[in-house]
Amino acid sequence: MSESWQNAFHGGFAFGTAPFAVHPSDEARAKQFLHLAKAQGVTLEEVVTEARAYLEAQGCRRERIERQLEYVWQFCGSLS
Repeated sequence: MSESWQNAFHGGFAFGTAPFAVHPSDEARAKQFLHLAKAQGVTLEEVVTEARAYLEAQGCRRERIERQLEYVWQFCGSLS
């Protein structure tokens, strides 16, 4: 069974709430996610929706979520 793009995406946050793809190991996981997302036809809108839901579930405040979404937009812009 292949990994879901959502789970692969969470790895870019270090499976927590670290800034998206900033640490080298998180960036490597984010690159793996991006490859998987492109192969599955995932849109940037779907990724942003997933990011927001994931970070809200992790208990992040709105300001932190908005900052994190900037990292996601920068990294995943090629999905648009």
